[in-house]
Amino acid sequence: MKQFITILTFALLAQTGRAAVWNSNQEFTNNWYQAYSNWVATNVGPNFFKDLGAPFSSLRIDCADAHYALLAYFARANGLTLRISNGNTTNLTTRFDNISNPNQRLVAFINYMSANFGTESLSHRDTYPVAINQVRPGDLFMYKVGSNGNYTRHTYIIKNINPDGTFDVLYSTQARMAQGLPLRRNQAYMFSKAPVNTGVDRNHWGFRRAKPSDYAHVSQENLSLSDFSQYSMAFELGKYAFFQEVRRANQSIQESPNMIITRNFNAVCG
Repeated sequence: MKQFITILTFALLAQTGRAAVWNSNQEFTNNWYQAYSNWVATNVGPNFFKDLGAPFSSLRIDCADAHYALLAYFARANGLTLRISNGNTTNLTTRFDNISNPNQRLVAFINYMSANFGTESLSHRDTYPVAINQVRPGDLFMYKVGSNGNYTRHTYIIKNINPDGTFDVLYSTQARMAQGLPLRRNQAYMFSKAPVNTGVDRNHWGFRRAKPSDYAHVSQENLSLSDFSQYSMAFELGKYAFFQEVRRANQSIQESPNMIITRNFNAVCG
């Protein structure tokens, strides 16, 4: 009997040892991204993870972490394979096979991504640029400013695009992460730091979208989905005119003077 129990125990451990973070049977393709976009627009708010309760409510995430966390949650819900960091990290990893609870395993995976991948990984390896008139919910706006190793980086998740061409955005910060606070939301926001980076950062910030998992290993320069037009536009127009053009490109109504005043007033209040 003892021998049988020992064999059964080893069999169960071996089975657990083969456990992925979640099982998946299809790639997170570009076609799936539209469903992700719709999901962000309709289902994701600042308290998304808090409202899920334990163990998700314990997550402490900053701006880039929030994007990775949402991608992972959506991918698991739909049985999709998530590949990040040039495809070297996936949900098929057995790194967390000692955690039997599937939600706790997902949280551990999200925490692992938070500890190992940030805005630099997101901008250089896990996203590609999109044209300013092709931005959609779920996309990101990212910036990096500073010099000589003293940089500030930030990521906004675009929840929706307003009729006046401004953006409804979700984001977090290092301070909010440290306090375990939920995401913040600004429902009428316009970005202010144009993607005019140079050197290795050129063409790697601004408006961006998650790479399809089946192209995770392909550099943005070799990805046919990439559109680099925003960068030359930002250099040519300058910050103020560039974001005016961004607003016009995403506007579905013509604002009256009163609407402009109201929008700006609400933005200041926000």
